[in-house]
Amino acid sequence: MQLEEGCYQNLGLAKAYGYGRVKINQIQLKVENLAKKYRSLSFHYREDRDSKEYIEKYKKYFSNQYKEALKGKNIGQHPSVQELMYIKSKVISLAQANEYRYMVIDGKNNEFKNKKVLPSILEYENALQQKKNGKGTRNQKQQRQTYKSQGNFTSASNHKQQRGNLKNRSLGNQLSKFF
Repeated sequence: MQLEEGCYQNLGLAKAYGYGRVKINQIQLKVENLAKKYRSLSFHYREDRDSKEYIEKYKKYFSNQYKEALKGKNIGQHPSVQELMYIKSKVISLAQANEYRYMVIDGKNNEFKNKKVLPSILEYENALQQKKNGKGTRNQKQQRQTYKSQGNFTSASNHKQQRGNLKNRSLGNQLSKFF
């Protein structure tokens, strides 16, 4: 249950809409002393332990067991773990929610059919950081221009032009029904 600082767990339903996001604090680890539990008739056989110590032991054990797959890296440095932590830390505001929506995949309006392969989560995060800093490679700028000219660039504003008003499909509109 313990994640890195700034990360959240998701519980329950409607996760795609951002519901059930919780932060768990003050995790306590209690270990049963089996000798005390079964050799005496005591009900005080649970002992407090430091959860961080156990987490570090597990990470070390896991990294040693799978050192070939991890290529000598710590488990926390593995791209899939970094992607998970990024997902768990990303919080979309209501203002940003209108930029996200599900693609239409029914019949002739199948937007999914001709789209490019999506970037990995870490590539996406890197692109966001570059955009935020006003940077971007020439190749990325050329690709964006090419996608726009081919009609294959997926963005909320482009879809509004192509398919009319998408307010009813946007995540922000879906969320606003509940607030």
